[in-house]
Amino acid sequence: MSGKASKQSMQNGAFENANNPETREPSPARPIDPNVLQRRASEPETSVWVSASAGTGKTKVLTDRVLRLLLPRESSAAGTKAHKILCLTFTKAGASEMALRISQTLARWAVMPENHLHAALHDLLGREAQAAEIDAARRLFADVVDVPGGLKIMTIHAFCQSVLGRFPLEAGINPHFTVLEDAQSRALMNSARSRMLESANADKATALAGALEHVAATITEEQCLALLGDIASERRQLQRLLEQFFNLDGLYTNICRHLGITPGQNLQDILHQACTDTAFEKDALKNAAALMNTRGSATDQAGAQAILRWIELDPQSRARTFQDYQSAFLKKTDGGIKSRLATKKISEADPAIPDILNREALRLADVNETIKTVRSAQLTRDILILGQALLEEYENLKTRDGALDFDDLILHTLDLLSGGSMGLEALDAGSWVHYKLDQGLEHILVDEAQDTNPEQWQIIAALCNEFFHGDPENNTKRTVFTVGDEKQSIYSFQRASPEEFARMQKDFRTKIEAARQRWDNVPMNISFRSTHSVLRVVDAVFAAPHVRKGLGDLPVEHSAFRRGQAGLVELWPVFESDEPEELELWKPLTESRETQSGQKKLAVHIAATIKAWLGSEEILESSGRPVRPGDIMILVRTRSNLVTQIARELKNANIPVSGLDRMIVTQELAVQDLLAVAEFALQPRDDLNLACILKSPFVDFSEDTLYELAQGREGQSLWERIIHSGHNALIPWLQGLQHHARSHGPFSF
Repeated sequence: MSGKASKQSMQNGAFENANNPETREPSPARPIDPNVLQRRASEPETSVWVSASAGTGKTKVLTDRVLRLLLPRESSAAGTKAHKILCLTFTKAGASEMALRISQTLARWAVMPENHLHAALHDLLGREAQAAEIDAARRLFADVVDVPGGLKIMTIHAFCQSVLGRFPLEAGINPHFTVLEDAQSRALMNSARSRMLESANADKATALAGALEHVAATITEEQCLALLGDIASERRQLQRLLEQFFNLDGLYTNICRHLGITPGQNLQDILHQACTDTAFEKDALKNAAALMNTRGSATDQAGAQAILRWIELDPQSRARTFQDYQSAFLKKTDGGIKSRLATKKISEADPAIPDILNREALRLADVNETIKTVRSAQLTRDILILGQALLEEYENLKTRDGALDFDDLILHTLDLLSGGSMGLEALDAGSWVHYKLDQGLEHILVDEAQDTNPEQWQIIAALCNEFFHGDPENNTKRTVFTVGDEKQSIYSFQRASPEEFARMQKDFRTKIEAARQRWDNVPMNISFRSTHSVLRVVDAVFAAPHVRKGLGDLPVEHSAFRRGQAGLVELWPVFESDEPEELELWKPLTESRETQSGQKKLAVHIAATIKAWLGSEEILESSGRPVRPGDIMILVRTRSNLVTQIARELKNANIPVSGLDRMIVTQELAVQDLLAVAEFALQPRDDLNLACILKSPFVDFSEDTLYELAQGREGQSLWERIIHSGHNALIPWLQGLQHHARSHGPFSF
């Protein structure tokens, strides 16, 4: 949670309030001028890999590099043409932000007074601009506007869509394909799942039906849907595995081999084998149990009787009661061996008994482990059977509609560039596409590289391959620029991988240096966003090597650009939920008891803290005025129910708070009320829906009024009761809704 510029949060006073001159720590030496690093990273004739921490100005570096590429330079008197620059960003918002910054800068250059333009170019280049650069800067806005489609600043998916749109036949896809948005893709996947389930139910003798029955009996519906969703998102990997092992049977066989079991093992056979007389030390166990039953404690006797009962059964009966027999040796919680299988008294009577019992416990644990392994392999096979059937139905629906989803864009483009497409056989599609694309690209810029997954990296690498071949003298003008930060990666998103991030950095450097081109690795850790206190806490948290695991080998170090500004880090205690009070089973509930969740307590504490800041008119040093609500930002890790709780408590404290930056519209109460009104207009005899409207702010009936209206209707609908109730103000409004629905369209309604 970030409070305000002087209200960040550390525990036990480890980081004191920088507002207090007595506790203010001496500032470290001013870090290097960030303009030096930014100009070094934006050098247009050098391929650069930038490691940029949060708030270090990476978007500025990206825009600066594009601007410097467009301007004339020593090796390119006319500068790079706008259509020969490709910028790949992670989100549409990032692409829009970058395009807007470049457009605004070029527009200002076109009309800027001469002295101001000289100063702007000096800041960009780090030197005095030449006459040719001044003239070019004036013309760039018009030149870029005239480029068909403008600058190529787009997401990786948008780029893949443009490539497939240019080469649909080479990619073997419908030339008139449409791209599914996420909601459309989910709807089509739901349809595919329904068709897959119908197919399984239509013929109970198929492997698909058997797999569905096994999965449904083992895991919940929610777990099954989550697994199928994971398989759908990893369909490329599943396809590769099926090609590698020929089919699902081959994949299942390899899974069993990896787990050390025999393919096709039957659980009943395993259990029956474990219950035969030759599978265990029958006589030794029987003698040990007899001694425990006659001379042992109550615990010994209970275990001994379970052993004796089980031994006397035939193998089939033993298999049916195997779980009860195990309880004498293994824990019910985790299946581990009990710490004490016999009391000290029994051990003294016969020292061999503990060893006999322990050997049997180990045998039972091994049997359980084998059963779990076989079940795991069979369940994996059956989940993959369902996943494969689901993907086949999904592909059929997409083919029917001539549609591609976002993953298809990546996979088809990768196949196209790698020569693995199913398009024109008479043409080497990969070489042809490479040739056409290579003619139009000279510089590639990749933003948010840490969140790029392996397939996307392969596309980028394929685009850059020709940059580093041939005569180095002809390649000096062609560069790759990559910016990313492992610390900011969402590694669970789209299979982004820190290993792939590091591997691509090494791969690019090797290729570029082998081609005798210029390469630079620029670290940017001068933060414009946070104060020294906050950054010092971050560095302290990640100082230990085991905490830094996954963030690379280099230490986490940040420098603050904001000098002399206040900062405080404070850790609040954990707010735990109240334990519900245990009540006697038959005690009547005559009084209400309220318990608060940890989220509720934290939200109340945040609201009270902010109210105290505002009430005391604490001065915000950076502005020299009292703190205002607009100075405060609250950051949360995820958009959970905590966000709604905080907003509610702030409103209860009469503290102005802006709306949430993201919400599910249909879950908002006002929207639900509006939808209820629309449903009434179509189906007025839906009693529950009409009751919701009567309780909503549209009508605002009390509970008593609604009860008097609804009770004792004897088959009469609530709407019919209202018509005969004499509510003269309500009836015309409800009838007007029905009339409006019949005579107007949904938008007008």
